[in-house]
Amino acid sequence: MKKILDLGRQYWRHAVGALGCFAVLSSLYLFKLGSLTGNLSNSERALVATTKDLHNLLLDPLFLPLKLLQYLFVTLGGNTWDSAIRLASVVLGVITLVTFGYIIRRWYGFKAAMFGIALFATAAWVLHVTRNASMDVAYLWTIPTLIALPLAWDSLSEKKWAPYIFGAYLA
Repeated sequence: MKKILDLGRQYWRHAVGALGCFAVLSSLYLFKLGSLTGNLSNSERALVATTKDLHNLLLDPLFLPLKLLQYLFVTLGGNTWDSAIRLASVVLGVITLVTFGYIIRRWYGFKAAMFGIALFATAAWVLHVTRNASMDVAYLWTIPTLIALPLAWDSLSEKKWAPYIFGAYLA
């Protein structure tokens, strides 16, 4: 317990900075998400129609993590909440930012990671892809994840997480 408290005292500024950056960027992605284009586009309506049934998702496992998130949010949100389908893209986009920040922190340090996340998160393409309910966010998520998994593998002192990392890598 003493080690945890010492770590908290030593790194509290980093934790507050990271949480503040996360809160600002998440609010940027969630700002007026339901009224992005006034209503759902035709492609977004098609996604809602295909994600209502779990059987259809399992027949075509391409983009399965994104489709499962969309199924979860559409099921929980129902048909009355238009931004439920877009929320899955936002969640995957925020996971991408965390993964991207991990890569930059491992390669260049904490300050460069915070600045890099801010630049990456406010790029026009990232903003568009993350706030739109399309499959393009899966491509955005895949590349940093595939780079970060070997970095995480090397940093583990104990290899007890090896099956989980390998499974995430294959997914």
